[in-house]
Amino acid sequence: MLTITGKDVDETGDPPLTTTASIRIEADSQFRLPDELLFSKPFYLLEYSEEHVILMNQTIHLVQGYDEEVTFDYDGDYYNNFELDVNGNDLSFKVISPVPVEVFNERHLFLSIKAEREFTSGAVATVILQLPADLPTDLEAYFDKALYSGQIQNGEVDHEIININNYEGVILISGEYGNLFEASVYNGVVSVKLISNLPDNVVYLALQLNAGNARTVLLLDIEQNDFPIESEISFDKVLYNGHIQNGQVIHDVIVISDYNGDIILSGEHENLFEASVSNGFVSVSLISTLPANTLYVVLQLHAANTGAICRQI
Repeated sequence: MLTITGKDVDETGDPPLTTTASIRIEADSQFRLPDELLFSKPFYLLEYSEEHVILMNQTIHLVQGYDEEVTFDYDGDYYNNFELDVNGNDLSFKVISPVPVEVFNERHLFLSIKAEREFTSGAVATVILQLPADLPTDLEAYFDKALYSGQIQNGEVDHEIININNYEGVILISGEYGNLFEASVYNGVVSVKLISNLPDNVVYLALQLNAGNARTVLLLDIEQNDFPIESEISFDKVLYNGHIQNGQVIHDVIVISDYNGDIILSGEHENLFEASVSNGFVSVSLISTLPANTLYVVLQLHAANTGAICRQI
């Protein structure tokens, strides 16, 4: 019940006239808020073949909140070259215009899928589209992919097969906590293992593997069986994409909930960037010039016990 009061004040000297009215708001007893939307994964790794076909090696779908009122949309790198095929709750991408071959040098593209429904906050997932490797004509070392994934469980690293060509030397690991890992290569296959305990509050890592002039990134999810993290602070995605143009960082909208503290950056060239948060939006900026031979930078954003990854090209 709400009460509205109105008062008439004039310059006659008479007592002010006051009147009130009541507003009664009745709830719809039949209305039920829908479940919040949630994708099955925060990011999906798909392959773009040399024949200009997207290989859907995993399904994209919502695991919570789907009904006939949910709508899907997408955006990202060269998004006009693709079409999102929506079949109920099953989503897939197809190529409607081939990506120029010279784009293959970027190694991968990023697409963002958004699910929306009235009375929900929606959901976002990122598609990492692996492009065909532009194989070198000489005998330079190269990884067969620019991005690999894996997980750490009970102190053991389990990652997908990492192949490197024309290299049998030392693999250097950089990135936050990179000194807690070591990598070896045998017959062109790289193995990464954990050699020291990680802090309890680490939930994922982005490690950069360096083999001569060849680089790749290994994303690791860390299972927290013994140390569950119960924090309302969270980024809306785990992976953001951006690029640097004329010294300015242009990145996806980065949203963080329930946090207005410091954003700590880690990763290669972390000291050349700074991050700030205002009204739940995080901004990353370049404060010093990057080395001339830098092709990409992977930064980890830390806010209390939560984090995200921002990749700048």
